[in-house]
Amino acid sequence: MVRSIYEVQSRILGLSLGELVDENLEIDGMIDSLNVHFEVSDSFLQQGVYHCISFNELPCRKEDNGSILLTLKEIAQYVKLKYNQERFSVVVETPRCGVIINYNNNAENNWTLHGITKGYS
Repeated sequence: MVRSIYEVQSRILGLSLGELVDENLEIDGMIDSLNVHFEVSDSFLQQGVYHCISFNELPCRKEDNGSILLTLKEIAQYVKLKYNQERFSVVVETPRCGVIINYNNNAENNWTLHGITKGYS
């Protein structure tokens, strides 16, 4: 069970950009900052509107020890159901480091590592 961004970062640092990330990766909302980003296109105007979902909106599991947990798989299920979005990015960060993980970036319903940051992304 992953408890902090430092564990998230160290768990995936062995990956190269574009490689797959495990959908069961858990994120703890008490430690990490998490946002989901996607663009909603207006077919008439051919113009996208940027949308951001904060951790507070996502369906999390509250643990007895105070942790508020969520997996990448749970994020995908929520965003697909509530917003009907098939492609989006998840940014998990602390002031010192962060990761950007894309969902369905290549139309294969998987998570890929898009970036690793120093500080906020």
